[in-house]
Amino acid sequence: FRFALLAYTYGTNGIPVPEGTIVNLIDTADMRRALDRVPADTDYTIMMIHWGEEYHRTQSPEQEALAGWCRRAGVDFVIGSHPHVTQPFVVERDSVAGVKGVTVFSLGNFISNQNDPYTDLGLMVRLDFDKRPYAPARVAFRADTVRRLRYPKEGRMIYKVVRESGGTAE
Repeated sequence: FRFALLAYTYGTNGIPVPEGTIVNLIDTADMRRALDRVPADTDYTIMMIHWGEEYHRTQSPEQEALAGWCRRAGVDFVIGSHPHVTQPFVVERDSVAGVKGVTVFSLGNFISNQNDPYTDLGLMVRLDFDKRPYAPARVAFRADTVRRLRYPKEGRMIYKVVRESGGTAE
């Protein structure tokens, strides 16, 4: 398989960008130009987007609009981050290819020291790509909810990430 991986952000949380460093800010004109440069023989395009409102457990209308734009522009898998809490995901299926597209609005936190409600949860997302001779490629999607546990031990804070639940879509 050949993949194109692109990444964009709404901003840098006020952190100055050092000279010579490239930060791809969300701008659909720039994103369109980047997508136009994706080689024609690319099997799947994945876009990571740093977006959304912190601590909001549902996606914003702006996230939905941009995700729709990405999917229409040819992005197969949109994976979001930033809100520090999980947000819904959408799986689009096809009877031949299995999963044909996924939008994860926010993965939440995998591990953090935050104490705000729901910041101890995250999503682990897995995409399995299967290409066999004489058969169409298939994609399977799995999302597992993980929880960060922390507790003191011998004068230190111990962190563990445990899987709580999960499911598969093909």
